[in-house]
Amino acid sequence: MFGNAGNVAYNLVQPFVILNWWRNDQRNNLSMDSAEVTLGWPRDRYEAKLGAQLQLGGGWTGWGHATWQAGSDGFRDVGGQVGVNYRW
Repeated sequence: MFGNAGNVAYNLVQPFVILNWWRNDQRNNLSMDSAEVTLGWPRDRYEAKLGAQLQLGGGWTGWGHATWQAGSDGFRDVGGQVGVNYRW
């Protein structure tokens, strides 16, 4: 879901909301020689992401989002990302 707010002559903000359902029927394993690492992700994970993309003017853009995931067996994960870009 996307939306726009702001005056085009000035800064432009494009907020967004993303909802995901991640389903994995197989285990995530990594094996090297006799060592094996298994990720503890549940079969079903649910994710909500809230963020915005910004047109800052003068060749500058920015973005950021916060993410929350939940799943079975008490699985929880919180994350985020922020970035800036300049183009000439």
